[in-house]
Amino acid sequence: LIIRSRVTEAMGAMNAEEQATAMSTHYACGLEGIEETARWIWNNRFAAVASDNVAVEAMPPIGIGEEEPFTELALHQWCLSMFGLPLGELWYLKELAEQSLADRRWTILLTLVR
Repeated sequence: LIIRSRVTEAMGAMNAEEQATAMSTHYACGLEGIEETARWIWNNRFAAVASDNVAVEAMPPIGIGEEEPFTELALHQWCLSMFGLPLGELWYLKELAEQSLADRRWTILLTLVR
C-alpha cells in the first residue's frame, strides 16, 4: 500500500528554516493510527505500507478524543512489532504517481531489502 499525500513535495519546496518551522509543530497527516486500520491493512494482505509523510500514520496519535504520546503510534506497534510488516516513510512519490497516471497502471512490484 503506497499513499501519496504530497508532504515530501511540499517540504522539498521549502528552505531549511521553513522545513524546521513546519516540522516543529509535531503535527502530521497520515492514516488513522488505530487497531482497526492495522487490521484492515493485515486483512487486505498488504506486504508493506509506504507514504510520503513523516510516520505513515497521523501525528500525534489520537486516542479516545485526545492526543497521546508518540510512543502510542498504533500502526507502528501493530505493523512493525506484531505483523513484521515494513513501514516506509518520507518516500518521494511524485514521479511514481505521474508515471502510473501516464501508463494507467496502479499496481507495481516493490522489492524491499533488509
